Amino acid sequence: MSEFALEKITEDAIFGHFSSVEIDDTMPEEEVQKLREQTLIDSPQYADWAVRRIKMLRKQRQRMMEIYEAQKEQLERYRRSEESRISRNEEFWTYQLKSYFEQLKQQGLIDKKSYRLPHGVIGIRKLPDKWDFSEVDLHELYEVDPELVKLEVKKQEAKSKLEYVGENKAVHKPTGQVVFGVTVTGQENSFYVKPVEE
Repeated sequence: MSEFALEKITEDAIFGHFSSVEIDDTMPEEEVQKLREQTLIDSPQYADWAVRRIKMLRKQRQRMMEIYEAQKEQLERYRRSEESRISRNEEFWTYQLKSYFEQLKQQGLIDKKSYRLPHGVIGIRKLPDKWDFSEVDLHELYEVDPELVKLEVKKQEAKSKLEYVGENKAVHKPTGQVVFGVTVTGQENSFYVKPVEE
């Protein structure tokens, strides 16, 4: 008997009279919303059962993730191995075709940049020029054309180094400089469920 089946028998024996709702991917959102509008939990026993249900669901998620991680690692090893094998073979045969193409050119049998075969074309083409922007002064380029530069705030770092002072302003703690355009919106309280660990 599986662990899940054993958990189900134990739960049913203790809390069998409580309504257990199971929501899956096929249930329409309207149905889920209707269920949410119903108040199912009406006693401390039912509430405690629901906490135990959440604990069980979290264990299921943990088990599922363990299986997923193990499978993912195996699949990743397989992918790397196959990718390496395929790439090495493709490079080998590409090199062979390049040598053959150069041989044909040297013999004067072709004077074009490509050679047609029944299942494809081999040839030489000019690759696009490679641009390197690593030495560009981004502020200068931004002044030339703002659309060419993507500036982004590193939010986590900014939260630790800025102190919000209100009125869309924050102070940079290390330097005391005022930074404009910062707003902080307070969030509502969030309900949580924390089952007791056994």
